[in-house]
Amino acid sequence: YVDDPIAAICGSEAHRRLLMTVIILLWEALGFKLAYLKGQCGRTVTWIGGTLVIDPRGVTATVKQSIVTDIVDDLTAFLATNLVSKKKLHSILGKLNHAAGLLITIRPFLDEIWAAWAAPSPANHLGCVWTKQFRPALLWFHKLFTGKGRRIERYFSIDSFNRVGTQVEIGTDASPWGMGGWLTVGGHYTHYFAVPVTPADAILYGVEIGTAAGQQIWECLAVLVAIDMWAAVWNQHRIILQIRSDNVTALTALVRMRPKTEGVGIIVRELAMRLVEMSFPPDAYHTPGISHVIADRLSRVFAPDGDGVVANALHPALAHATLSTSPERTRQW
Repeated sequence: YVDDPIAAICGSEAHRRLLMTVIILLWEALGFKLAYLKGQCGRTVTWIGGTLVIDPRGVTATVKQSIVTDIVDDLTAFLATNLVSKKKLHSILGKLNHAAGLLITIRPFLDEIWAAWAAPSPANHLGCVWTKQFRPALLWFHKLFTGKGRRIERYFSIDSFNRVGTQVEIGTDASPWGMGGWLTVGGHYTHYFAVPVTPADAILYGVEIGTAAGQQIWECLAVLVAIDMWAAVWNQHRIILQIRSDNVTALTALVRMRPKTEGVGIIVRELAMRLVEMSFPPDAYHTPGISHVIADRLSRVFAPDGDGVVANALHPALAHATLSTSPERTRQW
């Protein structure tokens, strides 16, 4: 089955026209039924619900305007009422999912709406759900698609695709009592951090400090803290960002942007906002625990048997690295 074919062609105008003719004749020879009325050629085309604009450095992909208009109309209607039918809610979820195929960083913000759609209906309003169950998500998406939030486009740069730039690597780890990590730029250790799990963390995520129940949460939170803290290092440079962890949940959440639990969902939504400018998600590498020595030591500084002292003496590789100060993890953060 073949549908919506597309080709990128470069060269002089005569050469481009020749190649385009060859491609079309080949498709005809293979027996494909071509809808010539839908054909497009140029630096800007609409393809599978998105608008693609090519420039010498890459491609800008934007959600199709008609889909954006439908989403905004539905969101505006939902925000004006207290009750929404599940049928209408499922319809907008389909449109938002379509947009999320391009804008992967909005994926984790869909969870709240999916949860409301799957929840039982009120006894006296079968087939409906209360808007208050997912109103924060509606407001967030409304601001996004009306231009008051992050942009609704994604830029795919040729340099990022060809992996041109400085290699920046982050390694993180967590224990039931703390989190730690390191940063390398061009293969050299430049920064490191270690922070304890705080009572505020325990309250927000609903787990006790020092228990195994919070392990997955703290592993994911360590990645968020590191990216938030060191983003300034690469924001103005072409880089290849790699994240190393010995925790599969944290790496999967980072790449797929589809959290499995409520606590991880909070973290992944924050990660999405910090990575929205990147052409592609960071490369994620699983490092076996036995090889994850530096980050492991940093994460255990605040354990009951740790001395609570964060210093580069923890490992020789950190001898010339700088200790970074982690931001206070308040609700505003």
